[in-house]
Amino acid sequence: MPRYFGKVCTRHPELNGERRNGNCLACQRERGGKRSKPSPEVQRRKVRKWRAANAEHFRDTKLARNAALRAGVRNSPENRRAWIALSRKARRLGKVIDHMTPVKGCKVCGKRGMHEPSNWGLLTQSQNSSKGNRCMKCWTAILGVSGTIA
Repeated sequence: MPRYFGKVCTRHPELNGERRNGNCLACQRERGGKRSKPSPEVQRRKVRKWRAANAEHFRDTKLARNAALRAGVRNSPENRRAWIALSRKARRLGKVIDHMTPVKGCKVCGKRGMHEPSNWGLLTQSQNSSKGNRCMKCWTAILGVSGTIA
């Protein structure tokens, strides 16, 4: 940092006006400079301690966060929050989230869906596997099921 001489500080006249970035050096030291980051080991210890104290909260948020990342929820904060809330609900009910109209496109009719809350639904794992890459309309027609499954 460049040092220069300017106006003499009233609190520290012994420095004869020596300054850095327009401030008296002694006044800067008294205020405390930039705080250094804790070492990685210290940071890891703090994180481990917090996780141990909040194990259930950490586990729930970790699962929801990972589910959102796997689904590629990056388009908006509202969609991300909705996906996380729905994934928690699905986990409680023992179900999985399914795109009712596949984002890639239905392999029967070719219809493509969007990654948004109106296109999400809950199915059991076996239903989701049998549905595959089909929209709900084509899947229910193949199965001969009336109505929607949610």
